[in-house]
Amino acid sequence: MTTCPAGLPAPTALSAPAGLPSPAGLSPSSPAPDPASRRDPAASPGPAASPGPDATSDPAASPDPRRDPGELADWLWLALTPGIGPVHGARLLARIGAPGAWTALPFHDLAEGLGSADLALALVADDATRDHQLDQALAWEAASVDHHLLTLADPRYPARLLHLPDPPLVLYLTGDPAWLGRRQLAIVGSRRATSLGMTTASDLGLALAREGWVVTSGLAEGIDRAAHDGALATPTGATVAVMGTGIDRIYPARHRQLAHRIAGRGALLTELAPGMGPLAANLPRRNRLLAALAEGVIVVEAASQSGSLITARLAADLGREVFAVPGSIHSPQSRGCHRLLRDGATLVETLADVLGQFPTATNGRAGHHRGAADDNPGRQSGLFPSGISVLDNEKLPPEPESGPELTPELTRLLGLLAGGPVDPDQLQARLGWPIRTLLVRLQHLELEGRLERDPAGRWYRPRSG
Repeated sequence: MTTCPAGLPAPTALSAPAGLPSPAGLSPSSPAPDPASRRDPAASPGPAASPGPDATSDPAASPDPRRDPGELADWLWLALTPGIGPVHGARLLARIGAPGAWTALPFHDLAEGLGSADLALALVADDATRDHQLDQALAWEAASVDHHLLTLADPRYPARLLHLPDPPLVLYLTGDPAWLGRRQLAIVGSRRATSLGMTTASDLGLALAREGWVVTSGLAEGIDRAAHDGALATPTGATVAVMGTGIDRIYPARHRQLAHRIAGRGALLTELAPGMGPLAANLPRRNRLLAALAEGVIVVEAASQSGSLITARLAADLGREVFAVPGSIHSPQSRGCHRLLRDGATLVETLADVLGQFPTATNGRAGHHRGAADDNPGRQSGLFPSGISVLDNEKLPPEPESGPELTPELTRLLGLLAGGPVDPDQLQARLGWPIRTLLVRLQHLELEGRLERDPAGRWYRPRSG
């Protein structure tokens, strides 16, 4: 059951400020300044008229409850005031009920509602940066029917985010908000993923999308990109990208085309104001949204200090399922996953390992339990269609015989690595082997101690090899 954070009224209560009773003991004298009086109304364009999302699309789109820009401006004023944030904002809303009602409060009561006189001063003070961000947000929302500002009062606001102690006051979304109401699983991992890790994430994203799950990730390089690509590889697949930048700043820039595809079959989502660039300090904020939106988080390749482990910890704290894909004991990119497994994460070897943790779903096939006759549903359902992953060894070519004798192929492979670390893609280009054959041979040599991988996933011969 979805619950609101302590002290925060349910969204439906926030959506009807009309007739809101005055807080006990407040005098109508000396009210705080009205934020609307500080702005030129012409500077904040209203929302473009539109019929809303196509009701015949999948998922069934809810009506677009776009409001008077003055109401959105009240939410944005509160959300964009430096220092207030979701926690102090929720505290004030619990007292006054609607974001614009603070303008009727005497300053003393406003400071009491926020828990700080400094924050009250920030809320009432002139702030050119906030004014610019507010106008920029309203203009962005009005520019397209696919642009949405979701406040806590909006019925389209994702209910799962209310499990957070600090749900954002305002979300920025490009795409269809209805996807946020569908069942989601997050796939996260290293930006410096190996070719094997990328393939595993892509295949897993594809398999989950085929089962009706919305695949959620962070639009970053490596595992995130592979997960999004995998979900979009099937015609019915959908994916949500939770961004660590403003909604108008795609990072990395080379993912712009991917972001466009995601917006067409899913959603781009962020709590950061338009214009906000990539900052490392914002990644934990993004990660908590990822953890809250999904019913489970699957980690595919993560170093021992990876941010993906933070996402997994946040998910566990919220009562979500945590999964980890194992890897080579010699790979630095596997250490984070192995740590999660030691701490109790669910081992992922087949699709059934993931689906088995969830009850029968409402998203078509999402979370569907297979019958007892399906003794290996992960392989039978084609969890890894490309056959590259070590989790589906039946599709891999036979491994070379172990022992001191090397085949001509392995000798040739070792020769190419004599000069230093080489990326698997470069090796494939030089050798002309199928990628799955190359990866099996590389892993075979790794297990024999003849090869190692650096943090970037490149292979090299150790000094003693």
